[in-house]
Amino acid sequence: PLFGITCELQLPGWLPARLCGAALTYDFVSHGTARYEMAFHVMVFPAGVFLGLELNTGLWHESTGLRLLAHLESRLAGLEVPG
Repeated sequence: PLFGITCELQLPGWLPARLCGAALTYDFVSHGTARYEMAFHVMVFPAGVFLGLELNTGLWHESTGLRLLAHLESRLAGLEVPG
């Protein structure tokens, strides 16, 4: 592939999950290294939206990642999330 980029979206109905009486929550953790060249994470909560970006800084500058997050934020700002 030319670029290894992923996008992940988690909607309100997906969290917290309950399996066999066990309550589960989601949390982002640092892997210490980027698994992809770029990975966007979007989590939608009743109180707002979390945007995250995992970035391979050997290939991309931090300023590029911040600019891409700002573009994504502006695109998502006008969307309505079903609840």
